[in-house]
Amino acid sequence: MAINYESASAVAEVLKIHGLHLSKKFGQNFLLHPYYQHAIIGFLDAKEGETVWEIGPGIGALTHKLVTLPVKLKVFEIDRGFIPLLYDEFGHNPHFSLQEGDFLKTWKDAWAESPPDRIIGNLPYSVGSVIIADLVKSDIDCKRMVFTLQKEVVERITAKPATKEYSGFSLICQYKWNCRKGGSVPRHVFFPVPDVTSAYVGMDHDDGGGIVPRALYDDFVNDLFRSRRKTIRNNLKQGMLQTRVNTDLLFEACQKAGIALDSRGEQLSVSEVISVCTYIMETGTWPKGL
Repeated sequence: MAINYESASAVAEVLKIHGLHLSKKFGQNFLLHPYYQHAIIGFLDAKEGETVWEIGPGIGALTHKLVTLPVKLKVFEIDRGFIPLLYDEFGHNPHFSLQEGDFLKTWKDAWAESPPDRIIGNLPYSVGSVIIADLVKSDIDCKRMVFTLQKEVVERITAKPATKEYSGFSLICQYKWNCRKGGSVPRHVFFPVPDVTSAYVGMDHDDGGGIVPRALYDDFVNDLFRSRRKTIRNNLKQGMLQTRVNTDLLFEACQKAGIALDSRGEQLSVSEVISVCTYIMETGTWPKGL
């Protein structure tokens, strides 16, 4: 049974026929407007012969367009109820494959077997930022990732220093990734209609500035934002990094990078964090292999 992916009533009827129920736990809101489907997939800019992963296809609202591209498509679906439907719709395509289960628990094994060139997903609002953090903290190197998320999350991913949206998550995402907004997606183009406005973001891999260990960078960022209201000095004195690196050395590294210890974490750029971490590395105090 071919699904009309542009009609909420048609999708509702398909769910009814198959006895499927949408789960709030999985954050299932399907994108049913062709303009936004085309825009988001166009933003991915997949090339012929590449491997693309889709996270959370659901009923296949984006999948039905992705399978028309000259790529190898692997989808990850956590809801067992949708598995037969996805196989019925797309299983005949020799370039389509499906990984059942929680993406967060299965993607690393799948990556070891065959890493993708690009990743796309209309991510659940409840775990979207967790999925992105898990990917970038693992230092993956695919060419581009495109995600639809709650608009506020996209704002944080792409935020600039010294803005209210800028956070530790901004610094985590922007290390080794060029992050840029795609566009907003109104509520009414989803089924069911969510309570929030969405947006999509593109993340292009860039290893040019990634010269320090990910663990050191992430630990430093986490300490910077231990308490948003406190100064860098106070956060570093109470943070986790000072258990591995002498506090005086942390202060010295900041000063060498031209960072005022009485300023706050949201004022620091990615390059400034890298400068601090580079100085720590050069002193030989960071444990090798971390």
